[in-house]
Formats: sequence, structure tokens, C-alpha cells
Amino acid sequence: MRTKFYILALLLTCSLSSCMKHASDQMPLYGEVDNTWIFSDGNKLYMGSLPSGAILHTTPHNNNTYTLEMTGSAHATGEIFTMTIALNQPKASIGNFQSGIDASDLSNAFYYTGSAASRDAIYISSNTTPGAILNIDIVQYDEISQRAIVKFSGQAFDAAGNLVNISKGRLTAKVGLK
Repeated sequence: MRTKFYILALLLTCSLSSCMKHASDQMPLYGEVDNTWIFSDGNKLYMGSLPSGAILHTTPHNNNTYTLEMTGSAHATGEIFTMTIALNQPKASIGNFQSGIDASDLSNAFYYTGSAASRDAIYISSNTTPGAILNIDIVQYDEISQRAIVKFSGQAFDAAGNLVNISKGRLTAKVGLK
């Protein structure tokens, strides 16, 4: 009888412990939760938040484009994440964009820089500094919730001017108008 009791107690303990939440289960899913972002350089995973979400500037530029801007910081380091996308209309929509294109007048860019105090470049892909081509895709946009999901991958320049592979880039943001 004791053996049956111990086996039953062991089974009950195992089943209850498998239902317990771990600390990692309670962390936000960066890039999936609203106003968060995540990407990898192949060695390290970077993640943080976008406190203001995404801001769509509705005043057109000289080239009749509208800028969708996403700026935030990494939680652990305070490093700054910025991404801009040039849109053809003053509203967000699904589409494919690239930064790092030579002779482009579009304001597509990805910047990951030091903290607000230093602003030293860590990673850059911008049409003003061509050569490091980053693919930026707005894969989902819901007009009712004004929620956008952006995926990005490709290359960026590091602080020394070397090409670095950026992968697993994802951000989810609420889009506000300005």
C-alpha cells in the first residue's frame, strides 16, 4: 500500500510541477507584444520597447512620401533602436521596403546606436549610407486596431564599417498619426 501511495504522490507532484509557470514564461514576447521589437546579429539577441509605438508623419516630403517612424530603446542597455519607412500614402499598409539602396531618395533606414548619452553607431542600414541592404516588410496591418507587424533581415554596417547579418527582426507596434 505504501508503494502505491508513494507512486501516486510522485505522479501528482510531477503533474503539478509541469503546470507551474517559469519566470521565462512571464517575460513579454518581444516583437509580438504591442510596441516591442527584437533582432539578432547572429551572436546576440537585442530586444526592447517602442514607448510611443509607431508614428506616421502625415506631412509629405519633397518626394511625396510619408515617414513611418519607430523609435525605442533596449531594456537592459538603453541603446536606441530606430527604423523609418517611406510610404507612398499617408497611411500604413502591407508592403516590402529596403534600406541601404544607392541613389534612393526614400527615407528607409535602420539604426541601432549607443545610449542616448553616446549615440555611437552600433548598426546602420540607410539609403544615405548605401551598401548594407536590409529588407523591411510590413507583413500585417489592421486598420481597426492600427496595429502593424514588421519583419526585417539583411545587412547593416557595424561601427567599424563591416557588414553584419541582421536576422530574426520583428516589431509589433500601434500606429499613431502626427
